[in-house]
Amino acid sequence: MRTINFSKLSSADQELLLAARDAMAQAYNPYSNFFVGAALRAGNGEIVTGSNFENASYSATICAERSAIVRAAAMGHTVFGRIAVIGRGAKAPTTEVISPCGVCRQMLFESAQISRMNIEVIMSSSEMKKIVIGTISELLPLGFGPANLGLRMERFRR
Repeated sequence: MRTINFSKLSSADQELLLAARDAMAQAYNPYSNFFVGAALRAGNGEIVTGSNFENASYSATICAERSAIVRAAAMGHTVFGRIAVIGRGAKAPTTEVISPCGVCRQMLFESAQISRMNIEVIMSSSEMKKIVIGTISELLPLGFGPANLGLRMERFRR
């Protein structure tokens, strides 16, 4: 994993992180008041965003990363190589980067095997003063996915 300044990101990665920041404003979070946004770039270059959507039965809450992945799949996109994640509290910015939870890491690992790419995750603090980029294999070492079950993923690549 590497730490990087916003100004050192490629223009494409800056655009992705800014899209995640914009998506963060759409979060439905009446319980935690914590806003999270995610944005991925589909294989055709289109940016697909997601935000967290909480639920009174807590376990039914959907994280921003999963929201973006499922939205992309519903739009016909299952191949992507990068995702940006950013979050903030209701009244205060975060000083540390926001990273995917365990369930999101598993979904990203599955997506990586579908995509045949070691997806890069751009993780940012609220004000983009601290940014860390890591691959899904760094975030979920020894992950278990469809390839471990001998599944052929070609039919899911779009």
